[in-house]
Amino acid sequence: MSLDRTERRATLRVLVIDDDAADRALVRGCLRSDDADRRFEVTDCEDAETAREVVAACTPDLVLVDYCLPRSNGLALTRELQGVAEPEVLPVVLLTDCDREDVRRSAMQSGAQDYLLKNDLTPRSLRRAIQHAVERADLVRQMRATMRSLEEARAVADAANAAKNRFVANVSHEVRTPLTAIMGFADLALSDTAGLTDAQKFEAVQTIRRNGEHLLAIVNDILDLSKIEAGKLEFEVRHCDPIAIARDVVDLMRVRADAKSIDLALECAPGTPRTIRSDPTRLRQVLANLVGNAIKFTIVGGVRVTLESVGDDLSFAVIDSGVGIAEDQVNRVFVPFAQADAKATRRFGGTGLGLSISRSLARLMGGDLVLQGSKLGVGSCFRLTLPAGQAAAKVAARDGGAADDTPPPPPRRPDLDGYQVLLAEDGPDIQRLLSFLLSSVNAQVTIAGNGRIAVELVRQSYDDGRPFDVVLMDMQMPEMDGLEALTVLRAEGYDVPVIALTASAMESDRQRCLAAGFDDYETKPVNHTRVLATVQRLAAARRRC
Repeated sequence: MSLDRTERRATLRVLVIDDDAADRALVRGCLRSDDADRRFEVTDCEDAETAREVVAACTPDLVLVDYCLPRSNGLALTRELQGVAEPEVLPVVLLTDCDREDVRRSAMQSGAQDYLLKNDLTPRSLRRAIQHAVERADLVRQMRATMRSLEEARAVADAANAAKNRFVANVSHEVRTPLTAIMGFADLALSDTAGLTDAQKFEAVQTIRRNGEHLLAIVNDILDLSKIEAGKLEFEVRHCDPIAIARDVVDLMRVRADAKSIDLALECAPGTPRTIRSDPTRLRQVLANLVGNAIKFTIVGGVRVTLESVGDDLSFAVIDSGVGIAEDQVNRVFVPFAQADAKATRRFGGTGLGLSISRSLARLMGGDLVLQGSKLGVGSCFRLTLPAGQAAAKVAARDGGAADDTPPPPPRRPDLDGYQVLLAEDGPDIQRLLSFLLSSVNAQVTIAGNGRIAVELVRQSYDDGRPFDVVLMDMQMPEMDGLEALTVLRAEGYDVPVIALTASAMESDRQRCLAAGFDDYETKPVNHTRVLATVQRLAAARRRC
């Protein structure tokens, strides 16, 4: 029976329980009138046992029950019938010859909605009592429905809070572990008493950088998840080479595999497309997560990455001989903030975000990511499928996509001797870092602590006849931010190349910077090689003009 159903029904089914035939007839007479708004379909019985059978067979809309019954009483029967009708609310009006306050109170406590003296029984009084009972029963239904909704909402909130607590605990562990290494090795490198050799100091710095990259990956995962949930994750779809991307990922992960003395192989089946339309950055992100997980959970044996065409799709499979996943945990592997096995979390680490993000990315790119199979102690196979689109070329042989173990040549370090660079940055540590980086390639660096000072220095450099070759401009600074400073410079006709420095790493952020008049865009943490190359390119182009 839905909420307010009894109040809306034109015909109300009424069960009368009374051992006195005259009283039953009286009730029938009171309900037998020409009322167009409400008619009554009356069933009666004279004992509790029959009443139980009637209610169990078809719950009436309302019960009128006598206070005194053979081998029972109306109070006990009211409580019992309410139990039989559960989870429905059964409106009950108690009929009695006893006009005592304690009887009235007991009637209401038993679950009855109203109480009526037989001596006062008239068609009007009975109908009014029935209407009150129906309304009160509807209020009880509403209250119960509200309570159920509140309980369900609390259960959802409790589950979300528990998931958040697990996530915070995992992230805390994931953050504190690399921070311990960063701070510990930094203290050792700075210590006069540690007695580190140059090689040990170099290793300490490498450890600091490696753990810093791990912290950055955690931050990026959290940001990606929030953008996915908000529907604001951006993609840059273009033609890309899936084999080259897979090879890059395998080359990147080979160091981890070698450190664990496990194999890592890339296999491309004949007919694998060399070109697809997708987001290469997001594809690389998904593959890196899958291969990284496979290596992390593999103790002996190895990891294989395979590529093949399956109909109109391109299929990537990452197969490992790792610890595997228990059958009862398989459904949890793609749940955010969760990992299949808490013991594995403590043993291998991880926030439980990678696979959830990877599946979301795969689906947003028009494909899917599934756990194709896993067995404890044997290993797992995750399969990523993406639409292949129009392939420009295909692999001719199975080993055509094998990874090349030859490392690429290191990039040439630029020489900025004689170039004047203005660095507009309010953070002292970033000032020191970028100033040292630029000075190490012979650039002459001038520092401005905010956009207003940067504008004044640019004006002065033009007045002195020695304008800066390039400006590195932080986007968020006190007094005047980078965008305001650039707007002033361009309005006054200064054409010095300006590179935006920002912690906002979305493609839309880059487009906004370029549209505002910046000549290029670099994200924090800065990539040293890339920022030096950008400075050299813009400064050299300015000198040639």
